[in-house]
Amino acid sequence: MGAGNNTRQMGSLLRPRYLPPDSPEFFIAKLEEALGVAAGQPLTFTDLIERLRTIWTDKDRQLVLTCLEHLAQGVEQYALGELLRPMQQRLPKGRQEQLAKALTDLVGKGGELLARDRVRADQAVARLSRLLPVDHAWSVVQPWFGDPLPSRRAVVVRVLLEHGVPRPLAAAVVDQYRGTQEHGLLKLISQNPHVAALLNESDVLRALAAPAHDYQIGAFLYKDRIARYWRMRAIEAYLIGGHVPSDDLGLDHPMEFVWAVGRQSHKASLPLLRRVLTRYQTDPEFIWRCTRAFDRI
Repeated sequence: MGAGNNTRQMGSLLRPRYLPPDSPEFFIAKLEEALGVAAGQPLTFTDLIERLRTIWTDKDRQLVLTCLEHLAQGVEQYALGELLRPMQQRLPKGRQEQLAKALTDLVGKGGELLARDRVRADQAVARLSRLLPVDHAWSVVQPWFGDPLPSRRAVVVRVLLEHGVPRPLAAAVVDQYRGTQEHGLLKLISQNPHVAALLNESDVLRALAAPAHDYQIGAFLYKDRIARYWRMRAIEAYLIGGHVPSDDLGLDHPMEFVWAVGRQSHKASLPLLRRVLTRYQTDPEFIWRCTRAFDRI
């Protein structure tokens, strides 16, 4: 009995004590851990950049990335039409070129690395490219445009959402969306009217045909709200491109259509909306959405 108690007491001493994440002790423990890892390591900016060039071999790569992030400064940026935008973290101007060059080298080496090492290098590029002005970030990740790896395409979309799609790449963005049906690309198209103008109705119909995860519980059918949202976004992108949907599209997908028209206050679609309303005038949800759409327009 005594031996069992001693074993349990020894086990409790070996296990780390739980510290609430918002307690001072938690932050002190994390600081001590970081100091222990960093002990004796060169952590100047120049040293960190040199280690970044071969980040996939660095056993303390997370420390390197975190230290570079901590060198960034908060920068307030306001886009046209936006009253509030989260503060962006950017490196000082004197260090941006050095980081951009190191990240460009990592992107160039990606094709030569083994899969595990390539993932580590790609993660560093994705993480640290946020510290660069958008023009620098785009110059770094531009070779990933159209890459077969979804993780790389996601980084490109994130940068282009802030940078804007260059006109020479507009058709390529639409082609990528046609091939992948990725929601990030649809969002990117919607934010760039010159790209949305290249959509045709068959692109919208293909998005509308995507399977939804509706399910039945007893006598009730629960609709997949996320699927409906992205179907609406496809119609909305079509409207942003300056198009007016056909009667068949509006009548076959009334909820998504009226939702998109209301979000965009799309006056050109009013005649079609009235025709759709004539058919679905007994549907309470459609009447509600129509009321909101007419109020916006």
